Amino acid sequence: HAHTARVRAALCRSASTSDVRGQRQVSENTHTTHTHQYAVLGHMGGEITLIDTRTHTVLQEARTHSKYVMCAKFSPDGKYILTVSRDKSATLLAHQEEGGDGCVYKEVKRWEFVGEVECGEWVDSTRFVLGVRGSAVLMYFDAEKREKCQETSLNLTGDSIISFSVLDLKLSPCGNLLLACTDKSRLILFPVGSNAQLRNFYGADNDEYSVPSCAFSLDGTYVYATSNAGTNPCVVCWEVRTGREVCKLAGHSAAVRAFDRHPTCELVASGSFDKTVRLFTPAM
Repeated sequence: HAHTARVRAALCRSASTSDVRGQRQVSENTHTTHTHQYAVLGHMGGEITLIDTRTHTVLQEARTHSKYVMCAKFSPDGKYILTVSRDKSATLLAHQEEGGDGCVYKEVKRWEFVGEVECGEWVDSTRFVLGVRGSAVLMYFDAEKREKCQETSLNLTGDSIISFSVLDLKLSPCGNLLLACTDKSRLILFPVGSNAQLRNFYGADNDEYSVPSCAFSLDGTYVYATSNAGTNPCVVCWEVRTGREVCKLAGHSAAVRAFDRHPTCELVASGSFDKTVRLFTPAM
């Protein structure tokens, strides 16, 4: 439990967030390819921007939705970009050879839904899963075939009635587990492609007005989630094996708007409406 003790004694340091200036507001979602060559940003107006992280230049701008882009993510191999939006749709863009039109990714498929698409996550290089508000299932899609390939119930009994919505999804480092963060102060751990609930985590206070984020630790031993519905915004950490709450990463004075873990080390970052970004790392 040495790691647990280090997490409990988490150190944090604050830094002022960088201003993003321009005609459009940028959403909290930024994602890089596995090579970190490209970054994709989702915008509140429905656009996405593709950036070359080596040269810091804009490669492409495209309007993929009519409303807020909730999520924009590369597939693990960088071949595709998945975007989801509050306009009740999800789009798939595929990488193209650079041509005269300057377009690096082109839209190849669009799906429409009854509810707002709150989140999406790639489970491998060709499959992704979506969480749709009001839906009692998680929907899996095959990017190569451009079609839905599976649905898994969010209820153990398979009921079609549901009292919560999934607002964030994260794949475990081992690639076999899927963490679903809901608007009812509950996180559910599923095997990928199954409705079996391996663990439920409680203690992060979120509601229908929250925009929670969750993540696995680098080795998959712990999970994190933002907590905003109460008076003390923070990030909560649990041990996966026991479901036990390990600690709360506090320090923000306003709601935590964005959260994620570094891809190669145990460093997590939280961004807040208090205009700060906090970095947390286990104390040595």
